Amino acid sequence: QLDVVKKPCVLFNQGGFYDDLLRLFERMLADKFFKPSNLDLFRVATTVPEIFTQIEACTGTQSEPKWFETR
Repeated sequence: QLDVVKKPCVLFNQGGFYDDLLRLFERMLADKFFKPSNLDLFRVATTVPEIFTQIEACTGTQSEPKWFETR
């Protein structure tokens, strides 16, 4: 979100380990705590081969202002 890391990030959600974190992200989005584009900063994989597929599919992230306009 701060545009510091330029590499792909893949969460390995084996057995639903990160389900609560992913629900938190959805809640943050619903409550306008962060932008929808923040969900594009990472991918989720449930198998080891899928991790590599997700990494290869990453084309990079596009920068956008990190703050919401409140006007």
